[in-house]
Amino acid sequence: MMALQRIAAASLFVFSAAGAWAFQSVQVTLPSVELSDQHGRHLDLGQELMAPDGVAVLSFFFQGCKAACPVTEAEMHFLDTQLAPHARLLTLTLDPLRDTVERLARHAAQTGASARWRFLTGDREAVDALLDRLDVRFGALDEHPTVIFLAVHGQLFRLNGQPDAREIVALIKRLTS
Repeated sequence: MMALQRIAAASLFVFSAAGAWAFQSVQVTLPSVELSDQHGRHLDLGQELMAPDGVAVLSFFFQGCKAACPVTEAEMHFLDTQLAPHARLLTLTLDPLRDTVERLARHAAQTGASARWRFLTGDREAVDALLDRLDVRFGALDEHPTVIFLAVHGQLFRLNGQPDAREIVALIKRLTS
């Protein structure tokens, strides 16, 4: 079993109108597990995130979430309209037993997600392995933390807290310039 690897990096704490959030560079070796998007297409999350040519944003949600998920989803929708066309948007369910490919397809259609925004699910073991490696931990499902990952040219960054989507766009622009 591969161990979680992290490089020593200073965290950047940001205080904004949206609230305080933290930004940190991380190094993670993701397990190769099979995930499916809302169209039933398979993908390897590690390859999507660590591609050396571009930008990817990874968020987490589950259908029925009434706490942080609607805010995070609204931010992802904003990013969908503001980021360059080659940027990839990925949302991984925290509840793969209920969030099937079919339910994700309906959800993506209801939220108006573009074709580049992929809602992901897999079997429970696969999702748990990814969450473990990404150090996304929670007790009850509705108590999950607000975490977003940015992947920019093969470098992974973790955002803890709830940054405003405009701040995420500005951060991506700084990281890609």
